[in-house]
Amino acid sequence: MERTHVEIEPALAALRVDIEQDQTELKALMDRLNIAESGVRKIGGWLLEKTTQLKMRIDDRPGGVLHLFESLEALSLGIEGKLALWRTLKAVADLSPDLACSDYQRLMNRAIEQRSRAEALRLQSAITALRPT
Repeated sequence: MERTHVEIEPALAALRVDIEQDQTELKALMDRLNIAESGVRKIGGWLLEKTTQLKMRIDDRPGGVLHLFESLEALSLGIEGKLALWRTLKAVADLSPDLACSDYQRLMNRAIEQRSRAEALRLQSAITALRPT
């Protein structure tokens, strides 16, 4: 999205950096707990991503306003899922000392802030994409 939508590239780049930091934290947590990445889940996630991209390309060209709106919808859903993960880990951390090694409140706050920024972009794109002609 960053390359295609240069008008909001700084906002998208900032979200990407935040999301990459969250991925690094999750990977570090998994490493501390000796949890290997599931190859099946990784492949499933990759297939879902490619299917979503194909669906969006069919609906609208990559630089189009509908494509941007749908991409921001998918991004928002991903952030919401990440927030749910952090909330779950925080709840379980009270029962498992092994999980009590991360600052889940900080991660939840960051996800809420990311979701707010993504939502502002999504609503802005919705005005253009869904405007009656």
